[in-house]
Amino acid sequence: MPLPHAARLPLTATALGALLTLPALQALATTPDELLAEWRETASTQGQTLTFAGRSQDGDTLVLRDLALSIKFPEGKIRAVSPETRLTGLADGTVDIAFGRDIVVRIDNTGDGESVGFLVSHEGLALIAGGTPETRSYDYDADRMTMVLDALDVRDAPDTLPEVSLTANGISSRYVFDAAGGTARSVSSVDAIEMLLRGTDDETAFDLSYQVSGLESESLGPSGVYAQMDDPAVLFESSVASLAEITHGGSAYSMTVTEPGETVQIDGSTTGGLLSVGIGPGGLTYSMRVLGQDLRALVPDLPFPLETSADALGFDLTMPMTASDVPGDARLRVEATALTVSNGVWNMFDPGEILPREPATLLVDLSGKLRLFADLYDEQAMGNDVPGEFTEVSIDALTLSALGAELTGSGTFTVDNGATGFIPDAPKLVGVLDLALSGADALLQNLTAIGILTPEDVMGARMMMGMMARPGPTPDSLVSRIELTPQGGLIANGLQLQ
Repeated sequence: MPLPHAARLPLTATALGALLTLPALQALATTPDELLAEWRETASTQGQTLTFAGRSQDGDTLVLRDLALSIKFPEGKIRAVSPETRLTGLADGTVDIAFGRDIVVRIDNTGDGESVGFLVSHEGLALIAGGTPETRSYDYDADRMTMVLDALDVRDAPDTLPEVSLTANGISSRYVFDAAGGTARSVSSVDAIEMLLRGTDDETAFDLSYQVSGLESESLGPSGVYAQMDDPAVLFESSVASLAEITHGGSAYSMTVTEPGETVQIDGSTTGGLLSVGIGPGGLTYSMRVLGQDLRALVPDLPFPLETSADALGFDLTMPMTASDVPGDARLRVEATALTVSNGVWNMFDPGEILPREPATLLVDLSGKLRLFADLYDEQAMGNDVPGEFTEVSIDALTLSALGAELTGSGTFTVDNGATGFIPDAPKLVGVLDLALSGADALLQNLTAIGILTPEDVMGARMMMGMMARPGPTPDSLVSRIELTPQGGLIANGLQLQ
């Protein structure tokens, strides 16, 4: 099945975006001829190649035939060609840039000789460059843009070219480049995007679709740095941080895979989402949110649909990326709110509906200080050794609520990497962890009633809870304070356990 080749779409989008925003590469002149000269110079300084097969003058318009931009990457190159490009100087000092109806994009992998081709069409495309040499603005709008797979020359390619397309409707973008500050800022919106992947491979047929609406994006970063994406050090060592955020107002997706005798079908939707990335001297920040997630799957050997939902899913990561004697901030946060599964799943192990089936919630929020011995983006410098060490670790929040029980907790520890504590071969932790558990006894009884636990299992669990916890303020609740001492000891609620 040629699904992996769909991963080439982001590379194609990169080439297309570079071609459509050629004037954004460097401060724009006020005449088409000066603009063209700056395009070529900028492309050359960034390791790219800009060529054209011919040029002519149509009144005040400079017409370029087969304008081509080539971008090299470690495994090959991307080439985007506009059959006709018209540059027109306007009376207000701005320049109108008009591309031909179709743009041809080709990705070549020089290592294995494979290639993929796309044809890009557009409707209502307008690109206007304005501002001043010190602060250039670019307004880019289009009613519709569509990218379609046009050629596929790869090993084990299917006999029939699969249908692969990406369509964006209602595009509006503004780019501002500050020459003095060396920064580039963009603000964009897209009414809707639809992606399709459909075809056959031997005896397998596949049909995938994804739609997303109400996209809004904003980015800020050093101008020109993305031409050196093959060198991550440029991003992490730049004096200007790169920040990008994308939100959307809802999405829907569907996948059907059919093989002889069986079919897998998955459908889902969300009510919104967010993706945020920051890269710079302070390290890496990454945030993801999915709102209103619904998923339904029909799979062989299951007589009922598998359905799940969640009010919110989230993931946050912050960490340093460059070596330093000074520890940097680190954070990991994982969240799933109001997570549910269908009754068909419950009934597989609890047909009598003994276990409470209310939505589950998970929250793990960790932070700390991390010292790196090597740059995490430099594989050669990292080698096979541990690349760093934590000096502080905190459990800022811990919540697990499911099956009628709830566990919460928080704690803070310092880390002595030169000694070991009660955990063998691990650095010594010194600090306090506070925990609270409710509904545990009822859960143990319910798990025994449905046969998951034996009475002996329950007895052992209650003995362990008796050692580590004490009764809480309400019935069927426990609280515990776990202390890890500087001497390597373990104390639970004042009782020395080690």
